[in-house]
Amino acid sequence: MEKKTPTSCKKGLVLSIWLPIFVLRPYVGCARPPYPPTRVAKRLVWHWDTYERAAPGSDQWPVTWADDGHLYTCWGDGGGFNGTNSDGRVKMGVARIEGTPPNWRGHNIWGGKNPKSSQSTKEGKARPLCVDGVLYLYAIKQDTWDKGRMFKSTDHGMTWTWTDYDWEYLFKNSTFLQFGKDYQGARDNYVYVYFLVEKKKHYGLARVPKDRVMTRSSYEIFAGLGAEGKPQWSRDADQYKPVFDASDGAGWGHQIMYHPVLKRYLFTKFHNKAGGWGIFDAPEPWGPWTTVAYYESGGWMDDKWKFCFSFNQKWISTDGKTMWMIFSGWPQYDAYHHIKCTLILKQ
Repeated sequence: MEKKTPTSCKKGLVLSIWLPIFVLRPYVGCARPPYPPTRVAKRLVWHWDTYERAAPGSDQWPVTWADDGHLYTCWGDGGGFNGTNSDGRVKMGVARIEGTPPNWRGHNIWGGKNPKSSQSTKEGKARPLCVDGVLYLYAIKQDTWDKGRMFKSTDHGMTWTWTDYDWEYLFKNSTFLQFGKDYQGARDNYVYVYFLVEKKKHYGLARVPKDRVMTRSSYEIFAGLGAEGKPQWSRDADQYKPVFDASDGAGWGHQIMYHPVLKRYLFTKFHNKAGGWGIFDAPEPWGPWTTVAYYESGGWMDDKWKFCFSFNQKWISTDGKTMWMIFSGWPQYDAYHHIKCTLILKQ
């Protein structure tokens, strides 16, 4: 288990970012946000005295809330909790996070330093999901990043089965939309997946019945809005329509969660490798999107690359205003990190 606080933590400092940030000061080194300011929040406060770091040398850390009440997360290229970049190093690992900050613990389940499972791990950068007590991972192929495959566990990560590398074309950079515990509070009986079309700098959306996550042919692509604004779906991948504009910069570390109090979908992504990233919200999975917070190069913490900004419903206060965010990065941010923030909502 592991719980660590860095000596570099900014004790006692609360940084307030007023919205819309792009009205208050000029941009440095990046484009403007792709969407207008949100009508939900006035400002976002980061509580730097809550910042914690763990698992040095292991990156990514997207999370899902499972039926057993714990968060499950994935890392890459390291030893996970209590490991290092060399001690317990695996290309892909799965861990369980118990509790809620500041009272939390991380345990390696599959791979890493002293894991609970004896099954050997595989390669890839993974994104987790829990639906009806089953854990899934979508993992992109290591080093080539040109295709992916799906993993499944029915015993909370102790053993896994997986598909072949047959998730090509649009699905090579995919992330699951997260709802509540064990996918509770989902909008319907589908699982939603966002994929990055990097060369065109936008994101698309797919869905699949929640009992057919492992079956590639069961996925439908969002093909735009039809009559009365209803979403259209197609099995033909060439019919896809973008749901999120990333003309300011596209990154594979995007994360999406439904906020049950705000009744909004939160989308996070980085737009450059100099510390620039943003938080966006929408009433539907396909938009329309607005900007909750937007950070220029070096405008949040520093100018080092950060990614996989992940919120989860378990760590949201009952009034919806307090949230905890997990993130990772490079080079000194090649680790697990989390920090608390507060949304100052509009009346």
